[in-house]
Amino acid sequence: MEYAILFLHYSGDKMISSLKKQKNEDNKRNLVQVFGLPRSGTNFIEWTLNNNFYGINYINLYQKCNTKGLSEYRKHVALKHSYPTLDYSDYAIVIFKEYKNWVDSIKRGSSRGKSRGSAPLKTYDEYLKRAQSLDQGRTLIVQFTQSYNNYGYLITQISDLVKIAPVVDFKQPQHRLNRGGADSSETGEIFTL
Repeated sequence: MEYAILFLHYSGDKMISSLKKQKNEDNKRNLVQVFGLPRSGTNFIEWTLNNNFYGINYINLYQKCNTKGLSEYRKHVALKHSYPTLDYSDYAIVIFKEYKNWVDSIKRGSSRGKSRGSAPLKTYDEYLKRAQSLDQGRTLIVQFTQSYNNYGYLITQISDLVKIAPVVDFKQPQHRLNRGGADSSETGEIFTL
């Protein structure tokens, strides 16, 4: 399997980025890997890990998407949209939206207003079925709206799963996150639940 890593480095006073594809042979792993269908809240969880926990150091991993029914299927995209697995991490967090909310989000599309394509129920059901089949002692399955509305409890659940204490004054994102995955930052747009 292949994945890509975005490298940022300085040359003089300019930051330069380069995207490098690498084989998964060097076993790049996260302590915890985030999974979820597109538009389900994965950036929200990734932002939470990197901004509220010391030592997790979550990074974006890439591979060909194996989730049948998605427009991303067989394309080289973020691992987080493939079927959930523990092959890339010690722990997994799977986030989902209720089906109707997910369909609405897919139709609403990206921040550019472009629809993400269809949202087949069969794909949704299979994704959650695979998530539920993972080792429950190493997997946390969370619903986006509940996680957003009960953020302190989400922080506790993550801490209990990975055995790492959160920062003392954790913060919750208040705005929609851009498409950066592990490098997401808040935009000016308010979250739509």
